[in-house]
Amino acid sequence: MLKSLHLGSTADWLMREPASPVLVARRVGKVARALVAADGSAHSMRAVETLASFPWLPGVSVEVVAVDDGRVDVDSALEQVMAVLSSTGAAIETATLTGRPTRTLIGRIETSQPDLVVMGVRGLGGVKRLVVGSTTAAITGSTDRSVLVAHAATRDS
Repeated sequence: MLKSLHLGSTADWLMREPASPVLVARRVGKVARALVAADGSAHSMRAVETLASFPWLPGVSVEVVAVDDGRVDVDSALEQVMAVLSSTGAAIETATLTGRPTRTLIGRIETSQPDLVVMGVRGLGGVKRLVVGSTTAAITGSTDRSVLVAHAATRDS
C-alpha cells in the first residue's frame, strides 16, 4: 500500500483515472443483467453513456442503484441515468438504498449477481485515497463480476 502511494502501478492508475472507460472482464458470455451505480457525478454519467453505446444493450436487464448516504441527491442521480438509458431498449429498474456506499453496493452486487457492474471513479490518489477510500477500488477488488469503470475529464466530488 505504501509503495503504491509513492510509486503507483499501471493497473492502479488505470483504475483510478482511466483515460477512456476500462472493462475488468472476469467472465465470458452474454451480459443479461447489469447493475449501474448512480451518484450523479460526471464520472458516473460517463460510465452510463459508455454502457448506453453498447449495441447489445437492448434486452439487457439494468438495475440502476443510488445510495442515499446524505451526500448524494439520489432523485437527480436516478433521473440523469434514466434520461440516458431510457431510449436504449434495455429493461430498466431503479432502486434507492441507504447506507455507506461501498458496503451497500457490495451487498447489492452479492444479492443481485449482475453480469456487469457499471460505475464511475473519482480518481483520488495518494493520502486522500487512503483517508477517504475508493468505492470503485473496493468493489472491483471484492467481486468476481465484470466491472466497467469510467472517469470524466472534469474533477468533481
